[in-house]
Amino acid sequence: EIDIKKIQFTFFKIVLNFRNVHRNKKDIVKEADTIEELCDKFVRVCQPNTKNELTYGEIGEICINGPTVMMGYINEDEETAKTLVLHNDGKIWLHTGDLGSMDETGRIFYSSRLKRMIITNGYNVYPIELEDIIAKCPLVSSCTVVGVPHKTKGQTPKAVIVLKDGVEEDLDTKTEIRKYCKANLAAYAVPTEYEFRKNMPVTAVGKVAYRDLIDEESNDDAMG
Repeated sequence: EIDIKKIQFTFFKIVLNFRNVHRNKKDIVKEADTIEELCDKFVRVCQPNTKNELTYGEIGEICINGPTVMMGYINEDEETAKTLVLHNDGKIWLHTGDLGSMDETGRIFYSSRLKRMIITNGYNVYPIELEDIIAKCPLVSSCTVVGVPHKTKGQTPKAVIVLKDGVEEDLDTKTEIRKYCKANLAAYAVPTEYEFRKNMPVTAVGKVAYRDLIDEESNDDAMG
């Protein structure tokens, strides 16, 4: 059983909220005079939609416990019950809805929102991991992965892709990208659909509006 690590969250002159943890191991914050201790919290990573704690390095839902955790949502008992969960240790843990992993030193590495997770044939697929790998394909400029309905598997990944300049949006290109995915992804994570676009929809702050892509898929499925 993993000992719960006590995490000391830090900030650089401005207070960061809980989601502002390390994006990947290259971004680990080193000890420096400019870093100040903000507060203490207990953190664990659990298998999504359960109370089961995962081992170091495994991706799951980030849960926190401590004196600053909220008491609940006003007049939202159902949402409070989903978010504040009594675990087997007798403590109330806040399920953040954020996916990430913990290393042996207790550092947390943020991955993405739990809502983005795709469950295909019983396997958890994390779009951001697929996006990082597919974006390294020589033909691809950028990629966003969303889940699409599947009759037997529940959902499967779909890759929405912006190609590099000069790359043709044709069947040969799609075939090459599919071969690349099969060579670099687990079989259950290989996208079943590929869509080429000139650009991605973005939010007001310039981030990819993946919810718009999900809504488009939902609307297409309803019309179909």
